[in-house]
Amino acid sequence: MARARLTAWICSAALTLGATAPLHAQTAGEPPVFVDLPQIISNLDTDERRQRFILLNLSLELANAEDTQVIEHEMPRIQDVLQTYLRDLTVEDLEGSAGSYELREALLHRVRLAVPPVEVGGLLFREVLIQ
Repeated sequence: MARARLTAWICSAALTLGATAPLHAQTAGEPPVFVDLPQIISNLDTDERRQRFILLNLSLELANAEDTQVIEHEMPRIQDVLQTYLRDLTVEDLEGSAGSYELREALLHRVRLAVPPVEVGGLLFREVLIQ
């Protein structure tokens, strides 16, 4: 009984805080569609003389296959908002699992703002390199 209450509390807290489950868990119909974004390389903000860079290969999780056309059309806008955000990050911002989580959430939020009619359910890291 206590376990059921705890599970219910966690689920309600996640919904209250706006957490989203992957689209494949939300929809009973078609499986989600994944769209690969072009590779992103950006310099990071640093006080050092030596430049630091981040390389990202990302995929977006979409609810509808038809939305891939909108994503492709809006790709310059998506790349712009992601590049602009990444240039303000420091290496310290990206440290550990918390840094990865924050990066994913921030990038996903910006993509959703760039393509409002499209339901973007998730952002997946295919590759992350920091140099």
